[in-house]
Amino acid sequence: MLYFSQWKIVAIILSVVAGLLLSLPNVLPPAAQKYLAQHTIARPMTLGLDLQGGSYVLLEIDRNDLINKLMEQLPGDIRGALRQARIPYKGINRSGNSVIVRLSDPADLDKARQALDILNPPLDQGLFSTGTTIRIYSISAQDQQITFTLSDQGIDYRIRRAIQQSLKIVEIALTPLARPSRPSSSKAATGSFCKCRAFKTPNR
Repeated sequence: MLYFSQWKIVAIILSVVAGLLLSLPNVLPPAAQKYLAQHTIARPMTLGLDLQGGSYVLLEIDRNDLINKLMEQLPGDIRGALRQARIPYKGINRSGNSVIVRLSDPADLDKARQALDILNPPLDQGLFSTGTTIRIYSISAQDQQITFTLSDQGIDYRIRRAIQQSLKIVEIALTPLARPSRPSSSKAATGSFCKCRAFKTPNR
């Protein structure tokens, strides 16, 4: 037969009573919880998202970050295309959301334009395309200068594709362990977000 000293018994009882008092606000109606919060230190326990029935996954795609990466990559791609076509140039400079190429010889303008068009292929619009061709850049040529400018439609398309790919990755990762609800997405001024909630399936 187990024997506990008197002070241990008292400590156990006090611990149980304290636990009951601390958990009591969680089973009381909201009005009683509010009263206890105002007049005592008792507060209802805040459960984590997993204990509330699921977890949220929030993915953010920063529009400005995407633009900066494209603008940083484009000058290198232009240099490679011009070198491969053996077209001399004076310089490649960035100005805002544009990259300006200055050729050494005005006679190479058409040849350079043709060589650089491979950097701006039409974007795939999928099954529900409106028939309008969208490209990531708009290209203009004049004298010895060719200008690449990012198009808003092209950026929006790249963001939509990135969101779709991210949702597919999340769905594949959660499928073995969860039943995902319908993913949702929303656009902000400087970024885009996609959110999905996953619920654990009961063990069978």
